Amino acid sequence: MTLLAILSDGFFAAVAAVGFGAVSDPPMRAFPAIALLAAVGHALRFCLMDTGVDIASASLCASVAIGIGSLLLGGRIHCPMTVLFIPALLPMIPGMYAYKTVFSMIMFMQNLDDPSAAGYLAAIGLSFFVPRIFTAIAFDSGGVASGPMTATFLLPFAMGACQALGGNVITDAFGVVAMVAMTPLLTIQLLGLVYQWKLRKAGGPEAAVPEEEIIEL
Repeated sequence: MTLLAILSDGFFAAVAAVGFGAVSDPPMRAFPAIALLAAVGHALRFCLMDTGVDIASASLCASVAIGIGSLLLGGRIHCPMTVLFIPALLPMIPGMYAYKTVFSMIMFMQNLDDPSAAGYLAAIGLSFFVPRIFTAIAFDSGGVASGPMTATFLLPFAMGACQALGGNVITDAFGVVAMVAMTPLLTIQLLGLVYQWKLRKAGGPEAAVPEEEIIEL
């Protein structure tokens, strides 16, 4: 392992992270921080794996470093942590894992009798019967699957435990993300059904949701 290999690994990770970050249209001041976090995190994982550390443990260490860095840099440049750490983490997803994830999604659509598929179909079905505000909150809450705890701790932990037990990382470990993403979709929309039922039972009109002014960062 040479310094040139480490720098090139960090450079290409930074380029990829800036590309991922541009999709969400963050403020321009966020791009240097995104590039720096991705370069440091990916280079750290590269160094750890070169010394013999497995990919799950190396990814955990790199993700923690990116999470801490986004917390420190976010306060300095006045940007939310999610704007920084999500694009910085994405280049660490191995290409083969990403391919198998997309392939698994296709297989998911072909096997709709699977219990997890039933959960997502139930979440989509509930969206037609609950107030729109509950549907919006539910699907937004499903975004916690990419939050600091899941991305930096739960997913690498599940991958490491799966490898230690001899399981399939793609089919077993990523069930943690599916569970975290699906649970708020169901629970919040079920809460919306209860709210709607109680509102009709009381005989009152459905509460109007005031329009909120959108504040761009």
